[in-house]
Amino acid sequence: MGRVSFVCGALVSCAFAKDTCGVETFSGAYSFTATSFVLPALSIGEFDFGGGEGAVPIQGVQLITADGNGNLTDKESVSVGGQPLAATAADPFASYSGTYTVRRDCTGTAFFSNAKFICPSSPNDCPTANSVNWALIIGPAGGKVRMVAVPPYDNGGIQRVLTSVGEKLDPQ
Repeated sequence: MGRVSFVCGALVSCAFAKDTCGVETFSGAYSFTATSFVLPALSIGEFDFGGGEGAVPIQGVQLITADGNGNLTDKESVSVGGQPLAATAADPFASYSGTYTVRRDCTGTAFFSNAKFICPSSPNDCPTANSVNWALIIGPAGGKVRMVAVPPYDNGGIQRVLTSVGEKLDPQ
């Protein structure tokens, strides 16, 4: 019995190792939960990190739609330190567009652009995030995606720890 389990386990591993990913693996609508902190200033040896007085929490939700050809749309609602980053009474979401790549090993990158934040108190002075870069890992059959923000950050902005975990809304 022990040998049968070992052989079956080895066969399953071998079968999974032959599976590969491509841009078509990340296809459809995905619901993401984002968790983050803007980092405080920190110096370690010759490296400087962060950009603030203390860590500030960021939370958000995203609806990312991947077309299976390397193009993305993203609607997200985010709060920074408990304050909405992109929100109005009528629509709490900011929109992005972007592109993505996927390697055969199911890792990849995504690049979002064209974000205009909505600032209810001063709409004319609201900043624009030119780009957000992500490293991503896609689960089997594209059912789950995990992402982490990587430099350069928004407008080369403040360093932060940002992860986003998503599941495909319609797995079929």
